[in-house]
Amino acid sequence: MLRDAALLQLELLRRALDEHLVLKDATPYNVQWRGAGPVFVDVGSFERLREREPWAGFRQFSMLYLYPLLLEAWKGVPFQPWLRGSLDGISPQEMRSLVSRRDLLRRGGFTHVFMHGRLDRRHDGHTEDVKGELRAAGFRPELIAANAAALERIVARLRVPAARSAWSDYHATTSYSAEDAAGYPWRTS
Repeated sequence: MLRDAALLQLELLRRALDEHLVLKDATPYNVQWRGAGPVFVDVGSFERLREREPWAGFRQFSMLYLYPLLLEAWKGVPFQPWLRGSLDGISPQEMRSLVSRRDLLRRGGFTHVFMHGRLDRRHDGHTEDVKGELRAAGFRPELIAANAAALERIVARLRVPAARSAWSDYHATTSYSAEDAAGYPWRTS
């Protein structure tokens, strides 16, 4: 569900850019569910695109979507306890310390984990300096769109190992006889 919500968030960002808008944040708390489909519910997140300014929601997207998904896909560590323990998610510096050097060679590892962690540490608390530097460098909305497209490719390719539980093989290991199980919905034969 988190992966589907992340892909919805990125799709909305790309479509908003086409209309000279941007999403000012990127939190899974803005996504609700209708059945198995994600629905974005925070129309207040859309604002006019300011030329030469980066996507303000990128850090939040990384902390609440990307890093939890990478942690589970790359390390097999469930992200749910992390997000329950920190409503802000996993910081770039925390994520950087959780992955191995080999992980940094994976798609998105160097750019979105290593470099983001390094820049986050270097510019900790200096957001105006970063915005000024980006303006001076000629930052363009096309860079936001390219980053969103790259993030979509990374997130779409992430696969989480199938989780096993005591209930995974219940139908095969149950103590009910065939007669007892007859007519019940879990009956497979």
